[in-house]
Formats: sequence, structure tokens, C-alpha cells
Amino acid sequence: MNEILRGAACKALGALFFLDEAGATVVSIEVRGGRPLIVLDGAPSRFIKGAIRKSRPTGGLREHVMVAVVQGCQVEWLVHTVRGDVAARAGV
Repeated sequence: MNEILRGAACKALGALFFLDEAGATVVSIEVRGGRPLIVLDGAPSRFIKGAIRKSRPTGGLREHVMVAVVQGCQVEWLVHTVRGDVAARAGV
């Protein structure tokens, strides 16, 4: 198990450098198995396209959990929409 976690930690470090260069702000990294989970404070500005993993209503908005795979890591961030249009990044 140590070897799996060591490899995952190396993936997470590589993804952290990539995301930093892409202008993203990482708020957490979780390493529990072979694929680390990295959470961003908002949508990455470039290089990364995500897909909706989960969606739920919040007040007058709809909150989407976006997901992408970056260097073997699962990367997630929140996007809020109004009637299908992007209203704002996380924090709105």
C-alpha cells in the first residue's frame, strides 16, 4: 500500500505544479488510493476542460460539481448557473 500511496503523492505533486501554471488555486489534496482528489477554489482559467459530475439546486442557482482528470488526479471545482448559463465561479 505504501508504494501505491507514494505513486499517488507523486501524481498529486505533478498535478499541483501543472494547475499552478494554469492559474488555478488548489484548496485541498486528498490521497487515499491510486487517484488523488484535488479541489480547486473555482474554474481553472485555461488548459482544463471539465464535465459535470453532479448537479443540485441552491436557491435561485444551480450548482454543478465539475470534474477533470489532470496527470492521473481527479480535479473538482464548483460552477453556478442560472437557467443553464454560467453565472459565476465558486463562491457566488
